[in-house]
Parts: sequence; structure tokens; C-alpha cells
Amino acid sequence: MKKFLKQILVTVLLLSNLLVGALPVSAGKAEIRRNIAIVFDNSGSMYVKGEKAWCRATYAMEVFASMLNKGDSLSIHPMNPIEVNGQQYTMDSPFIITDPEQASQIRSIYTDKAMDTHIETIDAAIKYLSASQSTENHLIVLTDGQVFYEDGKELSVSDTKKKLAERFNQSIGPNLNILYLGIGSKVAMPEINSENYLGEKASDSKNVLSALTMMCNKIFARDTLPTSHISGKTIDFDITLSKLIVFVQGENVSDVKVTGKNGATATPAGSAKAQYSSVGAGNYKKPGQSPIDTSLQGMLVTYTDCSAGSYDISYSGKASNVEVYYEPDADLDFIFTDSEGNLVDPESLYKGDYKVQFGLKDAKTGDLITSDLLGDPVYEGKYVVNGKEYPISHSGKSGETPVSLDVGDTF
Repeated sequence: MKKFLKQILVTVLLLSNLLVGALPVSAGKAEIRRNIAIVFDNSGSMYVKGEKAWCRATYAMEVFASMLNKGDSLSIHPMNPIEVNGQQYTMDSPFIITDPEQASQIRSIYTDKAMDTHIETIDAAIKYLSASQSTENHLIVLTDGQVFYEDGKELSVSDTKKKLAERFNQSIGPNLNILYLGIGSKVAMPEINSENYLGEKASDSKNVLSALTMMCNKIFARDTLPTSHISGKTIDFDITLSKLIVFVQGENVSDVKVTGKNGATATPAGSAKAQYSSVGAGNYKKPGQSPIDTSLQGMLVTYTDCSAGSYDISYSGKASNVEVYYEPDADLDFIFTDSEGNLVDPESLYKGDYKVQFGLKDAKTGDLITSDLLGDPVYEGKYVVNGKEYPISHSGKSGETPVSLDVGDTF
């Protein structure tokens, strides 16, 4: 007579790096609520004669805020006090956005006195995040600072890097990802060795938007649609997407739409028009100071529950750039089979050789995914037999691991 095995724990798999370059995320359908704090460097160097860094930074933050998901919160911690719609905000009392529709308020940020690059702003943002009840916390430092100030005193270049590294190393971890965006060739770039840290440099202020958008993709586990899936104004994808964002930049761009072809469908979730700020700093109002970059204009449209297929993008105005971002809608799935590949009930295992097969499936269709839009999944997990752990590690779209069980084994 065959005897049942004692089954206590079914194999558990965790999925990390769903998209290439993404920060670690776990597979599953639990709702993710993110709290994102941006340290905004609004020191004098961002507004000096001929420098448009302040304008490009506020525009980039507005675009970033327009890409928030439901339940997310974005707080802006200025190094020097700011005013938005008559209300003052400081590093300890940040300007908070909880809905993408509020993003346009960022272009109204006004700095009365653009002064020093206060390192204490980072402390304030970390403290703010530490009190968060969100499932994910992210700190973004947006600065052009070669040297920071502490207690009102200028630090040396070496001390700036040292003190930044100290702060980051003390706070970084599974509950806090830190992303550092340095603007310019001379900006202080601390050296941090952690999977929860990303340091990027925008060679000049023109590259702030692309760099901050890339960080946005990492935080939300999104990616940019490859050019192989774009033909003119037509895009295509062979998997279900939980979210699709189309960002069209250019003069007088409006009425951006995405229309499915041959039965492909997507649900409109909102749109936002981003634009340059026309306000700068009160103490940099002389001719040539706080210049405005009027080329910063665009419109974002967001769609959810997008079925696989082809779509046409249409818009009015003169487009200078079109970007498409996506989030796959995928579930982690695993099945038990015997050595011959027949399905078995994991609740009724007998002595014998088995396989645990795992992979990603389209959450809507249930089909296993082999699309290049999935990036390079990395699977890490374990199974336990009689108290002994056996690791599972695999890179690729799907994989399997053999399991041999004897009568009386606890699995």
C-alpha cells in the first residue's frame, strides 16, 4: 500500500527584478503603497545667471508626480523654504502630493531665498519616511551640490561625500531605497555599496528629466517600450499590461490618445499636461538669472488593463519626443509534476521523484509568458525536506527543480 508523505510546507518562490535594472520587488498581487520623498536642491547655484537647472528640476518632478499609482504619496523636501499657492513648506514640513492630478502644482514652487545646500534636508526626509506606514519607502536626492552645508558651515568636497555616505549607510535597507541624482560634472557622488541604492549623474541640467524618469521606472518596476515594438505611431505588445503610460513632449501638444486595433482594449485612467515653471527665486530676479526653459512641455496619458495587441497613438501639436512606459500584469505560478511530467496534487504526495516547475503567467489569460517585454526574471527560493533547506535559483523565463521524496518524509 502506498503511504502518504507528511506535507507541511509547499515550495515558496520569490521573484526579484521583474524588469531589467528594476529595484528588488516581490511577486504577488498585494497592493503596494509607496511613499516617495524628494530632497529638492533649491540652492543658489540652481538659479544663477544662465542656469536653467531649477526649471528643469521642477518640470522633472511634475512629470514624476504625474506617474504616481493609486495609493502612492510624494513629498518634496526643499533645502530652502518654498511657497506653493500661498502656503509655505520647509524641509521638515514638505509639500505633499497624493494624486497625479495634483502634479501641476509643482510648477508653482517659488523660492523666496535660494541659499545653501543643507545636508540636514536629507535627515528630515529620512525621518519623514521612517514614520511612514507604506509598503515601500523611497528617498530621492536631487542636487547639483559639489559641497553641502552642515549647521550653516560649508563642508569640504571630501567631507561632503563622507557625510552623505554615513547618512545613507545608516538608513538604507529593505524598508528604504535611496536614489541619488547628481546634476553636473562636479557634483558630489557618494560611494554606496547596496542593492537598495542607485546613484546616477545627469551630466548637465538638460538630462535631469530622463534621469529622474529612469528612477521612476525603477521604483514602479516599469520599463520603456523597446523600439522593436514601435513603428511610427503604432505600438504593440504580446502580454497583458497593468499600466501603460504615453508621454508626448513638444510645442502645444494636446489631445493625446491611445486606440486599440483589431479588438485590443485599454481602460483610460487619466491624463496630465506638464509644463515649465515661470517662477524662480526671489533673490535671483536680475536679468539673466532664473532663466526659463520654455521647451519643457508635454502631455501624459495613462491606461490600465491593456490587452495584448496593437495600438495607435494620436495627438495634436508638434511632438519632439514620444516615450512609452509599461508595467506587465504577471503572476508567479508553480506546479508539481511527477518525473514523467504528469500533474500531481501537492496535498497527496507519495514516495517518488517529482519536479517543481515555476514561471510567470499572464494574469489575464493564464498563459505562460515568453515575451521579451518581461526582461530577465531571476527566481530565488527554497524547499524543505525533514527540516533541511534546499535552495532554488534560476535565471530565465521559467525553470524547474527536482525533488526526491521517501516514505515518511516531511516536505
